[in-house]
Amino acid sequence: MQPFKRGASCQSTIVEQRYRIRELLKENPSLQRDVGSWIDEVYDHAVRLTTLDTGLERAHFPKTWPYTVEQTLDQDFLPE
Repeated sequence: MQPFKRGASCQSTIVEQRYRIRELLKENPSLQRDVGSWIDEVYDHAVRLTTLDTGLERAHFPKTWPYTVEQTLDQDFLPE
């Protein structure tokens, strides 16, 4: 991945989406147990979009999402 190319817009999108997910989970705590499987389901789609946006080949990305649910939802977490 290209952490050095993360612009403010990309970072604000990540923060906003994490906030929305956490709010949804607060309103519907029973959904918490499904978050990990949802991440697995949408990861391939996200990689496809990212390859289109960046021009990077699929091989540049891990085959599966390499982070925990906690890391994924942590407002301050940005992978190296």
